[in-house]
Amino acid sequence: MARHRSLLLAHHHEDHRGRCATVADHDVCRRCLVLYPVLLATMVAVTLGVGSAVPVWWRNPLVWLLPLPAALEYGAETLGLFRYRPRRQVAVTAVSALAGGAGFAWERQAPTTVSAWTAAIAYGTCAVVLSVIGWRRQSKARSASADRAALAATAARLESIGLSGIT
Repeated sequence: MARHRSLLLAHHHEDHRGRCATVADHDVCRRCLVLYPVLLATMVAVTLGVGSAVPVWWRNPLVWLLPLPAALEYGAETLGLFRYRPRRQVAVTAVSALAGGAGFAWERQAPTTVSAWTAAIAYGTCAVVLSVIGWRRQSKARSASADRAALAATAARLESIGLSGIT
């Protein structure tokens, strides 16, 4: 009997275990595994002075534009335009986490200079909307597939009793 790994910090269904990394025999969401540690480390580093040379007028564009590749990747994958690629996911997530960590640290230092919370809420809202759209599309596809399977089973039953020309 195969041993079942627990899903720790993994908000994926069983069919998406490939989106998780195994850590101490637990499946952990790969995006979360990159996002939160990089974001927190960046916040600490920026709070300690790393990146202080970044001009204030660059900060808002960085906070808003650096997460864009992650958002586009998530959207394209959710809508079925891209296939899932762990390396691509890790790369765009790390860049997004750098922006988030720096943005939150800058906002903490001078609340009027960076809209990190606004960017986080905007990108988060987009992710929720895309997730719902993707879920509905997948649900419709599963439903259509189930309908085709049911029709095929009915046709096979009718054929087995000699009524194949009726459908």
